[in-house]
Amino acid sequence: MSRRLLFLGSALCAAFFCVSCANETETVTVPADNGDVGGWVSFTIDVTGTLGITPTAGTAVSESVFRPALQFAPSPDAPELAVTPATVTIEYGDGSALRVTVSASSWQAPVHRYAVSSAPVTARLRVEPSTALTVINTGFRAGDGGNDQSGKTDVPFIAYLPPLEAPFGDSGDALDARTVRAYVGTVLAVDNLQAYPNLHAFCCEWQPLRELDLSGLASLRTLEAFYSEIKKTNFQGCAALRRCCLESTGAYASWRVEGGVRIESEELDLRDSPLLQDIRGTNDDHVRVRLSSAAKGSLWHFCKMNNGRMRDIAFDDGGAESFDLSDFTALTQCWVSGTPLFGESVLIGNGVTESLWAGGCGIREIRAAGQGQLTELDLSFSGAIDLLDIGGCAGLTRLNLANDQLAGLAIGDSARLVCLNLTDCGLSQDLVDSLLVTLDSFLTVADYSWLSEEERTDPLKMPVCLASTANAGRPNAPPSSAGLAHLASLRSRGWVISTN
Repeated sequence: MSRRLLFLGSALCAAFFCVSCANETETVTVPADNGDVGGWVSFTIDVTGTLGITPTAGTAVSESVFRPALQFAPSPDAPELAVTPATVTIEYGDGSALRVTVSASSWQAPVHRYAVSSAPVTARLRVEPSTALTVINTGFRAGDGGNDQSGKTDVPFIAYLPPLEAPFGDSGDALDARTVRAYVGTVLAVDNLQAYPNLHAFCCEWQPLRELDLSGLASLRTLEAFYSEIKKTNFQGCAALRRCCLESTGAYASWRVEGGVRIESEELDLRDSPLLQDIRGTNDDHVRVRLSSAAKGSLWHFCKMNNGRMRDIAFDDGGAESFDLSDFTALTQCWVSGTPLFGESVLIGNGVTESLWAGGCGIREIRAAGQGQLTELDLSFSGAIDLLDIGGCAGLTRLNLANDQLAGLAIGDSARLVCLNLTDCGLSQDLVDSLLVTLDSFLTVADYSWLSEEERTDPLKMPVCLASTANAGRPNAPPSSAGLAHLASLRSRGWVISTN
């Protein structure tokens, strides 16, 4: 069938997100959809004008749009070229289409507006040659550590979408579904990403996708799905994956295809990714994470906070195991507060872990003696802690034991400690005095320039809190007159401390 197609033929996209400098319109033949998906990626787009968000009374209907962004690979055959020139075709599913030749490393489609309809439309994208395409972006603001903010994750740089200069531009990940979808479009589903074997990144932050099939994408390095609505994923064959960001999606399942049969599990299944470095999955709902055993030597950040059903981990095709920090030789950050992943006794003995957030995990014993690299330890809301061995933890700067029952606390080896939360621990006056004496002995001139006004003035939010909440079941005792003298000494050197 013949359709009118906007053809941006010889014009090259010379600037970032520039569509073209000149264009001409011509009539071309676009093949009818005969069921052969070929090299097309399809996007199911919500065009109801609600942005995929349940409308409230008085909510105005918004226009429905689609404008993805793409990035392209350097030319392997012509080093003098920045990228391989690529032809991009988008069929919008409403009888219109776009074709453009791109020679820039990044390109954003011009906005396409749909008539409001109760039925979704299917837009299709094709890039020739297929190997030129490296990034498909339907929403990205580097949420939760994207764009290698750590300096430790080997992922490609991805341009922001919406860009910062958009009318509602903002910094970092401080956007919401409404602003992302109003700018990019509301993407309900994506199919046939496998048509692009050189794809390094797929981005869908804040989009309402429910399932995502990334199987067979052997070059994929990152999924950026921060605050999307993905519930099920397939990472089968993703051998190059470095980062998996499903943060705050509520994801709870994976699937694989074995012998033509789809097999689902309630795991985050990353067993085919031996180079994995970074997992972001707070507020998801998997029962476990399944890793390649090779990832024990590459994973540096593991974040699965508030996954209330997760109690163990698994490797390769093996059975469930207890989570043991000693298994991981690169894991500097382990953040699992609210996830009962550990048993009652935890050993930090790998000489690597710098930050352990394990509040509310029920840990009763922690052995971290001699771990000078450890800077942060959160065991708040653990209940009764029978053993807390942090002797030799000279690098410790933050210790959170709020609402715990402590038999005692020795912090004498942690002279860098500037944040200590002991709210509602039932501290005796002797222990309060002892802590103030020890902190004062460090002779530290505290720098709390980073504190907010609330953190400076609210006793329960101060960086060193020895106070208690109102009607606390285990209130801390106030310091004695001797303890008050050390408190005054600390405050004279800039310490922000609260006591009863």
